[in-house]
Amino acid sequence: MDTQQLKQLAGRLRALLQDVAVEIGHGQALDLSASLVGLRNWPEVQAFPQRVQAQELDLSATARLAYRLAHKYKHEVSSADLLRRLLPPSGSRNASALQIWPAGPAAGVYVTTSQAAIDALVALYQEATDGAVFYAERAGTKHDAAINLGEDGLWSSGLERVPSGTLIVLGPVELDQQSWSEASDRVEMACIRAEDSGHRVAVLFKTPTPALLGADATRMLVDKGYDDLQEYLVGTVAEDGTLQPGLVRQYSAPLKCRAVTDTQSLPGPVAEQLKAILATRSRGIIALGSIDDVENHGAKTAESVLALTEHLGLAARIMPRHRSSMNKFDQVPAAVGQLPFLASVESAYAQGYRRFLVDPRYTNTEVMARFVEDALFIACTYAATVEDLAMHTAEAKGRNPSLLPWLLAAVVIAPVQTQAGTEILTDLYIGVEDAYVDNTDHIFDFVARHRTMRIEDQFRALVEKGKIDIGVASEAGIGQRTIKRLARLLDVNE
Repeated sequence: MDTQQLKQLAGRLRALLQDVAVEIGHGQALDLSASLVGLRNWPEVQAFPQRVQAQELDLSATARLAYRLAHKYKHEVSSADLLRRLLPPSGSRNASALQIWPAGPAAGVYVTTSQAAIDALVALYQEATDGAVFYAERAGTKHDAAINLGEDGLWSSGLERVPSGTLIVLGPVELDQQSWSEASDRVEMACIRAEDSGHRVAVLFKTPTPALLGADATRMLVDKGYDDLQEYLVGTVAEDGTLQPGLVRQYSAPLKCRAVTDTQSLPGPVAEQLKAILATRSRGIIALGSIDDVENHGAKTAESVLALTEHLGLAARIMPRHRSSMNKFDQVPAAVGQLPFLASVESAYAQGYRRFLVDPRYTNTEVMARFVEDALFIACTYAATVEDLAMHTAEAKGRNPSLLPWLLAAVVIAPVQTQAGTEILTDLYIGVEDAYVDNTDHIFDFVARHRTMRIEDQFRALVEKGKIDIGVASEAGIGQRTIKRLARLLDVNE
C-alpha cells in the first residue's frame, strides 16, 4: 500500500462506521487506517513510509483493524467482512485511480471567483464524461446534470459512495469576517473529500481580495492545524473551465498607507484621555460608536484614533459582511478608505497587520480573544452609550472570559444641533486596570459606573438651559434625528 491508498481507505472506513452509527472524525479515521499496516497512528504512517509500502490489503491487515474496532469502539466485525467491504468494487483496481474522467485533471480542490469559469468547467466535465452527473450548491445547480447537495452538503455520508473523480461544485462562499469560520469549515471538508474519495471540488468564492484567495484558503487550513491537507488545495478554475494546478499560497508584503495626523473628530479632552491610556497600554480594544444616520458608524472618529495609534503597527480595515450595496462601505473618511479592505482578522494578522478596524456586531469576541494580546482592535459600530459598546466588544463567548480587561476605551460621539450651533456630546469609558467581571450583566454595570464622561448629563444640561427644543425638532436633518433618539433613550421629557 501507499499513503494515498491508506487515506482513501480511511474515508471508506469512516463511511462504513457511519452506517452502524459509529461517528468518528477525519483524524480518527486516519489513525484507524494505520492499523492496516501495523502502526499505531497516522504520525507513524508518515514517519515510516517504507513500512507502509511493504504491506498489502489482506486478511492479516483487516484482522488488525477488526481488533482495534472492537477494542476502541466496541464494534464487532470479521476480518473477512472488512476486507470485502474495503476492497474497491473490482477487487483489483488501484485505489488511487479515478473512476470518472480518469484522463482528466488530478483530484483536489480548485478555487475561483468567476461564475463563468464554473459554467465552463461544467460544460467541459459534461463533454469529457458523456453527461455524467455532478453534485452542486447554488453555483452549479442551474445545469441539467446537477444533483443538489442539499442541507448536509459536503457532510452528506452519501458522498463517500460517489465514484472517485466526480465533480462537486460549491458556493458562492462568502469571505468576510462574519462568514470566515463557516468558510474555513467548508474548505477543510472540501479537502477531506478530495483526500478520502478522490473527488474534484470546484469552489466559487466572493471575496474583497481576489488576488489573496489562494493564500486565504491556505491560511484557513493552517489555522485548522493541518500540515498535510494543504496538498489537496490544488489550483484554480480558469475562465475556459480548465482546472489549472498551482496556487499562490503566500501573502505579499503588507501595504503601508499614508500616515494619519488629523484628530479633529475627537473633542480635545477625549483625545487627551486616549493618549494617556495609550501611553501605558498598546494592545487591546478601542470601541467607537455613534447614532448618526450614516452607513459606517464610528468611522469618522476612527480617523482620529488612527492618528493617535500610528506607532502601533500597520492598519487594515476588515470587511464585516457582504451586503447588497457593497459601495456603501466606501462612505468613510479618506484616512479610513485608504486602508486595505481585507476579508478577516485572521487574514490580516497573517499578512503582518496589527491594527484592525472591525465592526464588533460581525466580529465574534472569540476571534478578538485570539489576537488581542498582540494587536489593537478599533471597533466601530452603532451605539448610543459606552455600555452598549462594551456589550458588543467585551461580552464573554464560549469558553473565553470577558474581554473587559482589554477594553482600553469606549467612546460615543453624538453631534447635536442646538440653537447656538452644533454641540458635541460624549460618552466615555477609559479602561480600568485589572477590570474584572464574572458575567455579561456586570459588564454593563461596571462600565456605567466607571465612565469619565456621561452623555446623558451633557444632554440634560442642554435641555435645562433651553438650548434644545425637543418638541419642535424637525425630522429634516441628522442632528434633529439624533436628538430624538437620545430623548427616547434617556427618558428626557419632551
